[in-house]
Amino acid sequence: GALRNIAVGAWAIQGMTLGTVGRNAEALDAFRKVEQPGIPPPMRAFVAAWRGMFEGNREESLAAAEQCIQHYLDPEGVFYMGLIMAHLGESERALTVLRESLARGFSSVHVLQSNSWFDALRSTSEFKDLVRKAKARSFAADKIYRSANGPQLVNGELGVSQVRNRTIGSLNTYAEEIAGGSGYR
Repeated sequence: GALRNIAVGAWAIQGMTLGTVGRNAEALDAFRKVEQPGIPPPMRAFVAAWRGMFEGNREESLAAAEQCIQHYLDPEGVFYMGLIMAHLGESERALTVLRESLARGFSSVHVLQSNSWFDALRSTSEFKDLVRKAKARSFAADKIYRSANGPQLVNGELGVSQVRNRTIGSLNTYAEEIAGGSGYR
């Protein structure tokens, strides 16, 4: 079961990538291959939201995205539902979903800054604030990673026992300081 779910995730990434670069037919093929009985309902909703969007079925996509937002445990999946909401012109809902994803611990500064589906949101103060907070969190995570000898650990230069223990709480506290005490979490 777990390996099958990993395979579904990999296919979802393939479909997402193909679709966001305009290769909708290939994206739909990728999504249809994984949208089958037996995948967990939140994952099915994730795939259905993307598939529905690329098929031009706005209502199906939005309904599936809402299901995913409500039941998907991974804040990264929720983040990508925000991307769908933005693409479908649901700006306020997209901002709410992106804020929720950030509060739950996920954001992608690169996607926020570079994905054209967010273009309609870029001039809003809410979106600018999200990007600022995401940058602060990314900076804080990088600082903690480096202070815990992360690069050396990844390169095999240190053992796990030599890495200092840092909690998500210290990341949130530090990121909040960088973001100007805005109270996001």
